[in-house]
Amino acid sequence: MDKITLSYVLTTFNKITYIKVVLPELIRNKKKDEEIIVIDGGSTDETSEFLSELKRTNKIDYFISEKDKGEAHGFNKGLLLAKGDLIKIFTDDDAYYYPAINACKEYMLSYPEIDVMAGNTAGMDISNKLSLFWDEDFYLDFLNWKEGKMKRFFFNGTCLMLRRSSLPLIGLVDTSVIRTDLEYSLRISGVANLAWCTGLISVRILNPQSNTLIYDYTRLAEVDRICGYYNYFEEKNLIRRMNQPSLIKGTLKRIMRKIRNTRNRQPENNSSAVPFNSFNEAHEYCQKWLKEHLLNQTISFLSK
Repeated sequence: MDKITLSYVLTTFNKITYIKVVLPELIRNKKKDEEIIVIDGGSTDETSEFLSELKRTNKIDYFISEKDKGEAHGFNKGLLLAKGDLIKIFTDDDAYYYPAINACKEYMLSYPEIDVMAGNTAGMDISNKLSLFWDEDFYLDFLNWKEGKMKRFFFNGTCLMLRRSSLPLIGLVDTSVIRTDLEYSLRISGVANLAWCTGLISVRILNPQSNTLIYDYTRLAEVDRICGYYNYFEEKNLIRRMNQPSLIKGTLKRIMRKIRNTRNRQPENNSSAVPFNSFNEAHEYCQKWLKEHLLNQTISFLSK
C-alpha cells in the first residue's frame, strides 16, 4: 500500500442533505496519497447507507456509523484512525479551497518541525448571499501571537491541519465542551509550533443546522469559561486598548462580528437579503466564488 500523506477526517450527524454536497466535492479533489475518513454519530437518516455505498465503490477509505457523545468524540475517533502523516480537519457543511489545502500540505511535509497549520477563513449566512465576508479577526490575533503580545489565540477549526506525530503534544479534542475549536485552538497555540497560511482555506456556511445556531444559548457561558481559563479575554482587551491599525490589506467586502444569541436570527437587512434556495445552491456559490476570486492569490506561510 502506498504511503498516506494526508488524512481527511470528517464528522457528521443527521445531515444527509449537506454531506451529499460536501463529500463528493472532497472526493473529486482527493489525491492518490490521501485518505478520507468519515465518522457518523449514528444518524437516523440515510447517512449510513450513503457512506456504505461510497465505501463499497472505494470513494472513501473508512467510515464509522454509530452513536457517539458529540462532535469532539467523533473527531477523536477519526484522529486515532488516521494513517496520514498529516490530518485535515473537515466539516460537513462548509466550502473549501483545495489549492490552499494542497499548499498547506506541501509546506508541512517540507517543514517537519511544524506541528499545526492554521489559516484564513471566510464566512457566509445561507439566508443572505450578500453576507459573504473575509474574517480578519483570526489573522490579526495570529499576528499578535506571533509578536508575543498574546500567549494563545483563537482560530477557526475549518482551517486546521495537524501533524499526526504531534498528537502526543497537542492532544485530542476536549469531549467535555461544545465549542471545541475555541478550546482546542487556545490550548494548542500555547504549546505547538504553529504556522499560518495567508491564503483563504475555507468558507463557513452558517445554516439552520450549524452548531453556532443550535447550541448558541448553551455555549455562551461555556465560551466565557473557556476564555477565562486561558486568560484570552484579558489579552484581547489589552490589544484593543493599544488601538492598532488593521494589518490586513486588500478588499474586505464586509466584516461581520461574532454571532451571539442567534437561534432565531433574521437577515441583518431583510429588504436587501438574497437567500439561497438550498444548501447545495449556497455551496456551489461559495465554490464558484473561491475559484474566481482566489485563482491568482499568493499563498505564503508565517510562523514564529
